[in-house]
Amino acid sequence: MARKLGATRMVLETNKQLSEARSLYEAHGYRETQSYKASHDGADHWYARTLEADPG
Repeated sequence: MARKLGATRMVLETNKQLSEARSLYEAHGYRETQSYKASHDGADHWYARTLEADPG
């Protein structure tokens, strides 16, 4: 859905206490990246993934 709306990159945020979430993100192709916003709202880890082109 995101790709159909023109998105080319997906970014997720979490914190060090949620190790299961971090493992899940990595298992689905997300890689740790730098913070993307000034206010962190408790997040201290950020993950990003390039979205594949929409075949439809």
